[in-house]
Amino acid sequence: MNPNPPKFKFRSSILFLLFIVSLICNAETVFGQTLTYKNLCLSEALAKAKKSNQIVFVQLESDCEPCNSVANEGLSGDEIGELFEKFICIKIGFNTEEYKKIISDYRIFPNLPSSLFVNSDGNYLASLLNYSTTNRNEYIKLAANAMANEKNPPFKIYTDNLSNGKLDKELLKQYISKLNEKNFNIADLTEIYAEALTLKEFEDTTELKFLIKTAPIVNSKLYKLIRNNNELFQKAFGSIPFEERVSINRKVFARSKEKAFYEKDQNYLYAVSSFLVSTYDKDYNAARKASTNLLMDFYKATKDSSQYFLLSKQYYNSNIKSLKMDSVCNAELSQTIKRPDGMIIKGGSLYQYGNQLNKMAFSLFELSSDKEYLGFALKLSEQTLSYNYPAYIDTYARILYKLGGKKDAIDWQQKAVDLSDSLHQPNNGLNEVLAKMKNGTL
Repeated sequence: MNPNPPKFKFRSSILFLLFIVSLICNAETVFGQTLTYKNLCLSEALAKAKKSNQIVFVQLESDCEPCNSVANEGLSGDEIGELFEKFICIKIGFNTEEYKKIISDYRIFPNLPSSLFVNSDGNYLASLLNYSTTNRNEYIKLAANAMANEKNPPFKIYTDNLSNGKLDKELLKQYISKLNEKNFNIADLTEIYAEALTLKEFEDTTELKFLIKTAPIVNSKLYKLIRNNNELFQKAFGSIPFEERVSINRKVFARSKEKAFYEKDQNYLYAVSSFLVSTYDKDYNAARKASTNLLMDFYKATKDSSQYFLLSKQYYNSNIKSLKMDSVCNAELSQTIKRPDGMIIKGGSLYQYGNQLNKMAFSLFELSSDKEYLGFALKLSEQTLSYNYPAYIDTYARILYKLGGKKDAIDWQQKAVDLSDSLHQPNNGLNEVLAKMKNGTL
């Protein structure tokens, strides 16, 4: 066992900001409609919270602007504003030095937005990790959980014992299980636990199942270790209920993907892709689609427009070109799906092909001004217009604008705005794009 366990601390720590940020450290800024964030370092927020006996709310941003926008919408409105006035709220920019420190100290996976509540000592109270939503009720419930946990932080017994070197194997196992339930990064703790097992214990199916359920990332030490004896691994994994096995594989993939994207490591991405393909059993076509989508997402994230263009053409030619999109569209529009809140919405498959075409078209629009790339993007986008969906029309209009067709672009963007209004779903973003097109500033 590692004689120097990692310093996993839900406590106050000195965080360093860039010099320019420190110059404005005491200013206050309003984001969204009503939620007020203080431009404070976490250590300063904790010190302020100590004096005022408050909880600190930390919103970690992503490099995915649409994801940030979703979180901003969820964290807005009068009810949210009034509730969150009770807390000291700070927003941390993606991949800053403070961001890196916080995700390390609090075991948060990078990339997607995360929301975190801590008490004035920096102890964890509640979180919404790697997820954002426009549903304000989720943030209200999160705040309620934080207030309920303020006097008795959920992990304090474990972190105190860990920092004192008194966390025995059984307590460590409990700690790992609780962290895993909430989607924290537990890689080093699980490896410490595995190293403490004897060979006989490690070959026990119960212990092996526990380690499998921690969903270690692809090619990590523990990932390789639990698969060293493939027969034993398959026996243990096969004894887990099917739905749980699916959930474990999704966790392994999601966590591994985050690592590849955050580190921009293409070689590691290929290993993640191989794992993803293996989860599809013998459905080779679905596996190939999933792998290509993963690679396209990576090339978009790394802003490699040429590779994205090549893969999007390949995907289109292999999977969509031969389809009769009118028939596909009609079939998708005729389906329905029941949401958890009971609402029935049309498009049960969530417009699978429409979304795929729109995603590739909009990505090419964002990545490049190359006429060939944009011409292909327009071709993809044109096939989504029969869905009569505002977001798809918006994409088409933007591409037209970038290709120099300002008048037609404005006409189509106006259609997107009008359609959105007629559906009683007004979208300020569509209006803003329209205004920029008319002013020639898009």
